[in-house]
Amino acid sequence: MIKIEKGTEPKEWTEIRNSGKRRFTSIPALRAALLKEQGHLCAYCMRRLAELGENQTGNCRVEHWLCREQHPERELDYQNLLLCCNGDINEDAHCDNSKADKPLTFSPLRQECIDSIGYGWGNGYIKSDNPQWNKELNEVLNLNNKLLAANRKMVMEGVLAVLARGIKRKDIDRRSKLTDDEGKRIPWCGVIEWMTRK
Repeated sequence: MIKIEKGTEPKEWTEIRNSGKRRFTSIPALRAALLKEQGHLCAYCMRRLAELGENQTGNCRVEHWLCREQHPERELDYQNLLLCCNGDINEDAHCDNSKADKPLTFSPLRQECIDSIGYGWGNGYIKSDNPQWNKELNEVLNLNNKLLAANRKMVMEGVLAVLARGIKRKDIDRRSKLTDDEGKRIPWCGVIEWMTRK
């Protein structure tokens, strides 16, 4: 998982929020701002998020970290909004799709949460050294479903293969920059960042 730095909300969103409107409706400028600040990755599982095309389809949705049902006062608060993948792999819900309106204390906006994260070397499982956050990663967000764990494991094996060729850990980060030419972060880059710290 990666730390997300919230930026300034887009002016179009400020206008909507200041208009007296009280119900959330996603707009392109909002989604574009969230995509950019997250490097085009899901806030929770780090899968690549696709931008909306002309037909308004995509593989992402706006997530309210504090859910709208229990925190209506935060419904339009930009600091409460993240972008997540559609959260469905082979009918196995994860991320926001699994979270629904369950409370969550773990946040990708807090460095201490990110610092608590680790990954299983043999299985790619994500885990936290904080028992409550670990429970939320597994039971609320379902981030250890089979395919997500397998993808993280493949990334870990790839990094180990690069290290076996004699490339130093500090150079992995520097060479790849963990972003592509368009500034989009590499899927599962949080795993690579964690490995280079270890």
